Amino acid sequence: MAQDMRPPEPLSSCFFELAKHLGAGSLEDYAYDLMDASDFLEALDPPADLLTASKEDLVAYKDWGREHRDDPEMDATWMRRRGRAFR
Repeated sequence: MAQDMRPPEPLSSCFFELAKHLGAGSLEDYAYDLMDASDFLEALDPPADLLTASKEDLVAYKDWGREHRDDPEMDATWMRRRGRAFR
C-alpha cells in the first residue's frame, strides 16, 4: 500500500476498472490475489511488477505458491490466481 493507503500502480488502475464490473466480494478476492502476486514479484532480485514480470518470474510465483507456502495452494486455487493476476 502507498502512504495514502491506496494500492500503488498498476494495481490502483486495475481495481478502479474491476470495480465497474464486480461486486464487493469478488473485488475483495481479486485484491488478495493481485496483491499477493505483486508482493512476491517485488521481493524478487531484481524486483518485478505485474507489468514487467517475465515468464520465469511467473513460474517462480507458481512454484512458490504450490510448493513453498506454509499452506500450499491446490490446483483450483492456482488456476484462479493465475487467471486474475496474469490476464
